[in-house]
Amino acid sequence: IYYIVTWIDGKLSYENRFATLVLTEKLGHYSEDLARAAIIYAATADPRFKENYRNILDSENALTDLQQFRYQKLYWNLFPIPIAANGPLNPHEPVLEMSKYIGFSPDESAQLEIIKKITGKMTQVELAAMEEVEHGGGSQESSLKALNMLSHAAYLEGKDEILNLIDEIQRMVNERTRSALEKNATQTKGCFFMLIAAVIAFAGSAGALFWLEKCRSSKFEKSSYHDPLTGLANRAYLDLYLQLVTSRAESKEEVVALAFLDLNGFKAINDIFGHARGDELLSSVASSLLAHVREKDLVARYGGDEFVVVFVAPATHRKQTLARLKKALHFAFKQLARDIQNIKIGAAVGISIFPYPATSLTMLLRTADQAMYAGKGIDFLLAMQEYKP
Repeated sequence: IYYIVTWIDGKLSYENRFATLVLTEKLGHYSEDLARAAIIYAATADPRFKENYRNILDSENALTDLQQFRYQKLYWNLFPIPIAANGPLNPHEPVLEMSKYIGFSPDESAQLEIIKKITGKMTQVELAAMEEVEHGGGSQESSLKALNMLSHAAYLEGKDEILNLIDEIQRMVNERTRSALEKNATQTKGCFFMLIAAVIAFAGSAGALFWLEKCRSSKFEKSSYHDPLTGLANRAYLDLYLQLVTSRAESKEEVVALAFLDLNGFKAINDIFGHARGDELLSSVASSLLAHVREKDLVARYGGDEFVVVFVAPATHRKQTLARLKKALHFAFKQLARDIQNIKIGAAVGISIFPYPATSLTMLLRTADQAMYAGKGIDFLLAMQEYKP
């Protein structure tokens, strides 16, 4: 029973980490979305963007998507429905009250208090800027005044401070979770060996417990090495995978073909449609890539709107592997264009191969990145460039 309770406690530590990181990420997106709507309204006097700003503040039409979050009527009445909670949940509590239920420490909550004060000031500036445009009838003079308010050093510093505080909270959350999991691992390891001894003594079925420990470890690895939005391998897993396949490539006479993808037009989609639509698009890209590679090939989300596809093959199949990689990417984006006909999206792709021309793991990533930038602007849908020294 103690083993099971300890295992569950470790699992909840990681799930609480996920809930807190999602919440802080949403706070950053929320602040950015408000600023974006206010700036565009100041520049265009288009009432749709003022309505969009109000909708973000208003629970009736606010964002209700993706990560189990909803907005209530006030700016700081954002509240989470966490994956794992340590106490009773009241859906009418503001975020600062709710945060304690999903594992925020007192220090992390104190950072949230500071963010609350800053965001309140930023909201007042945004509302004042939009009011200036409205009172000026959308004239050029009123738009310039409003834009000056939204580009003032104090306003920009406030927005930067929000992002810096969010980064600090996320660092604290990661450190807190790491300590909890290390403590938990020590406890479960000791309990595990005692349990093995007891089972051997009474029933001789230690094999079943070893299988349980192995399953437990694999669950933690899956949580640590997969991107929560797309389900793909994340950068941490990609780094480990590339270290493995490049280290054995020469001894096993294999080649590692790596494609580095950077989406075209993704920032515009985020700016126009918001982060929710951008996240949906990232998931669509991931699904399309997975559908056109083999099960043994790797597709990873490198970060933001960047993806990596890795093929490993015998060195004698170098040309065929390169052709298959290009063909898979071509069909993946062709399928993606059919699936999202109302949005224009493409990618610049850089391809490099280890052990030649890339002679190290660092060089493999760097040369693929260089080739990708060389392809920017050549073709909006899909521009593939292979690194050649």
